[in-house]
Amino acid sequence: MLLALVNVGCKNDEETSVPKHNVSLALEIPQGCSMNDISELKITFTEENQKKKTEFTSLKDIVLPRGMYSVSVSCVMKVGVKRMVCTGLTQNINLTENAQKINVKLSAQSQARGFVIEEVFFASTDNGSSSPLDYTHDQYIKITNNGDQPLYADGLLIVQSELNTVKNDKLTPADFIERGLAVNSVYMIPGHGKDHMVKPGESIVVADQAYNFKKSLPESVDLSKADFEWYDNIVSGPFAGKDIDTKAPNLVPVVTNEMIPWRMNNLGMFAIALARVEGGDVKAALDKMRQNYSYVRVLPNGRSLTIKSNPIVLGEPNVVDVVTLSVKSNYTRQVTPASMDKGFAYCSNVDKKPGYGKSVIRKTDKVLTAKTGHRVLVDTNNSGDDFEMLVPASLH
Repeated sequence: MLLALVNVGCKNDEETSVPKHNVSLALEIPQGCSMNDISELKITFTEENQKKKTEFTSLKDIVLPRGMYSVSVSCVMKVGVKRMVCTGLTQNINLTENAQKINVKLSAQSQARGFVIEEVFFASTDNGSSSPLDYTHDQYIKITNNGDQPLYADGLLIVQSELNTVKNDKLTPADFIERGLAVNSVYMIPGHGKDHMVKPGESIVVADQAYNFKKSLPESVDLSKADFEWYDNIVSGPFAGKDIDTKAPNLVPVVTNEMIPWRMNNLGMFAIALARVEGGDVKAALDKMRQNYSYVRVLPNGRSLTIKSNPIVLGEPNVVDVVTLSVKSNYTRQVTPASMDKGFAYCSNVDKKPGYGKSVIRKTDKVLTAKTGHRVLVDTNNSGDDFEMLVPASLH
């Protein structure tokens, strides 16, 4: 544990019969963190006899009358790219002298609310096409600030899992999934740090193409006001083309298939996540996270083929939010550690039948919404519990 100690000089109060003392409060904070990682500090001393509470928002200038106390501390601490709510309690403090040292050990209680994926419209719209690709250009992801403070979306990563949720290959190493979220598509929201502020309860929309698809297909969605769009600058081959649409800024492609544009599978089958990495060179930082795994695939002719891969594996400190998608009747496995997600959401009950026009939308926490005065969404790290499924897309 790292010990953070603040000493405060003596202070006498001659105007009262009860002596007052300065307090030297020491916080034991999680290893790897520093005092600079702390925000929203709240210190509450409770005098045990009269139950009188005295609050402070700084470790400095804590002055209290002599007596018996308990002290509770709460704060938000940055751990990796996440903000954790930390609390601590010390009881039976007999305050009798100046500069008396009091220790409080802080432990993480929960993740502070931040960005979450509110909605994923991956099923697309039925345009009567018989093509196996159907019509997927109107896909979008809605990202919401689920916290109490403004947040900046600059540098936020949108990623898709490498593994899908309808296979059950025997992986080597056997604990590969529990090591982190393996991803093979990574896009980044552009910006310089404070270009794209999102207020509490508000959202941004990231679209495949920021275009009003209702013009050509009334059953589709209007994405002309999307905040961003993902665009793969493919320079050759059948998918080569120019970015001909709108004013919406393009996401920065970080890790992509350079020959085929990324689109979400319209049956789900993969996890979509938000992530962050520290440092200026995001691609280099991600490449350092690559890990090897393999599995054996039995071909239709009976032969076995060993498939090897070296994807980026995002650990718990880098993952901001995850929604796991699957087909209800074909689900076989989670593709994240249990700490990231324990369930799955779906828009298809059976394979090969996309839930056209349907979406998965995160539920609203009515109690916290009423308490905070702005919309707060349910987030229990279980996509099966947190999302409404097979509901009409919100941008229809």
